[in-house]
Amino acid sequence: MRRILILFLFILIIIVGLIYFTYSQGPNKNQGNTNPKIYSPQTAWHQGQEVTYYDFGETSDNINNAYLIIKGVDENNKPIPIEGQDIILGAIPETSNSTHFWRVNFVIVPEGTNYQPNSIKSLEKIQKTGWQIAKSDQIINAILINENDQINPPQSKVSAWYNGQQKQIIVIGTNIKTDPQNPEKIAHANIYRFITGYDSNNQPQILPGQYPIITSIPSSENYTPLCRIMYVMAPKNYQPNSIRSEQTLMQRGYQMMDSGRMMNCVVSTGVSQTSEQTQQPNNQNPPRTQQPMPQQMTPEQMEQYQQRLQELMDRLNEE
Repeated sequence: MRRILILFLFILIIIVGLIYFTYSQGPNKNQGNTNPKIYSPQTAWHQGQEVTYYDFGETSDNINNAYLIIKGVDENNKPIPIEGQDIILGAIPETSNSTHFWRVNFVIVPEGTNYQPNSIKSLEKIQKTGWQIAKSDQIINAILINENDQINPPQSKVSAWYNGQQKQIIVIGTNIKTDPQNPEKIAHANIYRFITGYDSNNQPQILPGQYPIITSIPSSENYTPLCRIMYVMAPKNYQPNSIRSEQTLMQRGYQMMDSGRMMNCVVSTGVSQTSEQTQQPNNQNPPRTQQPMPQQMTPEQMEQYQQRLQELMDRLNEE
């Protein structure tokens, strides 16, 4: 009996020691980012031509608010930014309205106020000031980036505040269109993914070799990066990439299913000249054309934070 008691105490001491050691090491620096995201260019079809797009993940058509604190406006009625002040996010996808889209609002510091940059870091503090907030029609597409996340090619990160905490974002689009029927929602296009069926967990099985079909690109009249995910049931005898446009897809009359989900699908401005009439030998995929990042995402446009803010404000005042 005595030996059993001694053994029990020995094990208990080891367990307590392990618990103490674990907590004494402090929080894990990689906590919350154990699976870093890597965003690389992918290939899709648009009206029979290859395009390059970036899948920035699932999102929604909701619009959150972002706030820029400014000194006021100049003689041309253009906002005057405050050097060193970072943008403030009213909400982030992890907390509310899982979306990558923010409406820009200008917070105007009253004349004569000695405001220190970044002394306000949250929407709550903005609201407590009672300062004037000017709502704009400018909507940006931006994603939150963790330390180990990567975009190929690399893009400049911008500091932002949320509830007093510093975040990093990458702005991947401006002048985002809203739904003509509902200005509080983002307009959306479609992306068609071909599948062979569903597995035992009711997850779609993507057809190997078939590029998705996208219905909106930057040269389209009402381009939007938000795409509703549609599944197309491919027949058993279907040859991958024999359909390369929405028009041909509709003519075939294949079974389609609305996934009920949306994705942030930023498309490059460039397209290749591969047409639906130019079929590849041996049913091989056409050669992938490496397109540049979308025009809005060039490092030159976002190299300096103040430059980006000024460009954003200039666009707003031109509308």
